[in-house]
Amino acid sequence: MPNAAVVVIGDVGHSPRTANHALSLAEERGYDVFLIGYAESALNERIANHKRIRVVPLPAPPTLPLPELANLVWRFAWTAVVLFLTLIFRVGWSLNIVLVQNPPALPALIVAWMASRLRDARFVVDWHNYTWSMLAERWAIGEEQMGAEMWEDSDAVRAEKRRKRVGGGRASYVRLTHWLEGRMGRAADSALCVSAAMAADLKRRWAVQAEVFYDRPPQWKFGPSVSLATKHSLFTRLAEDAAKRGDTETLKMLSGEEGGQGETFFSTTTRSREVWLRKERPLIVMSSTSWTPDEDFSILLQAVVEYERRVQQQKKEEKEK
Repeated sequence: MPNAAVVVIGDVGHSPRTANHALSLAEERGYDVFLIGYAESALNERIANHKRIRVVPLPAPPTLPLPELANLVWRFAWTAVVLFLTLIFRVGWSLNIVLVQNPPALPALIVAWMASRLRDARFVVDWHNYTWSMLAERWAIGEEQMGAEMWEDSDAVRAEKRRKRVGGGRASYVRLTHWLEGRMGRAADSALCVSAAMAADLKRRWAVQAEVFYDRPPQWKFGPSVSLATKHSLFTRLAEDAAKRGDTETLKMLSGEEGGQGETFFSTTTRSREVWLRKERPLIVMSSTSWTPDEDFSILLQAVVEYERRVQQQKKEEKEK
């Protein structure tokens, strides 16, 4: 039976894409899967109780009163040792695939590459984002300050970047991270990424060839099976909770303009307790992404506002006909 190690240096319970990789390898390819990461929250029962998936928890690095850069070095060293020992001694001897989620790149990619070579396994990177860009965002370091060289840069462009780059300190750390991340990316046997734009950037930046593997919610968790009555009940309970807290703004939003008994902002009930959708109801959007500086959720909000403007304009034009 083939074995695979699926690694995320984060909470496994909050890493649905990684968990889905483990499930796909187990159910569609017949692998015995070792799902490696921090066991900080509960996994879905379908994964936790799967006969071919075993969760291998990583001990988190102890918190020490250190300066930021020193703390990064400490966490790097701790994670490197713990992950290496796990991949060598805790996942059985036969290993065919080591699949790692990135970020964080360091030290996960380096350790996974070393272990895969020692174990004669394929080394696969799943790209969500870049570690170097997250550090640059946190420390407000622009690409010009960092001066990172890309695979497709000409000699003249490289020389210009070296002239303008900032030396020492955090900029040098981000630049080193950029170089190591790209080096490990090119060392991978295969690569996945979350979008076509990222695939193009990986090729341009580091000559990494990645297959696009879009994020999709699992059908067993976000399927179309939720009934209208269940949705109505959810928003009714949320409105009741808001009323108990005295949160009138949220209560008004959830109950709709009429705010009657058995009313929500998108559904209503008849005397026979049947649930019906409101004709004038808002669109409810659920997103799988977070709202962080490098994932600008406001783009979606702007699109919703523009959509609303166009709908109202269309209705106005129809009335005037």
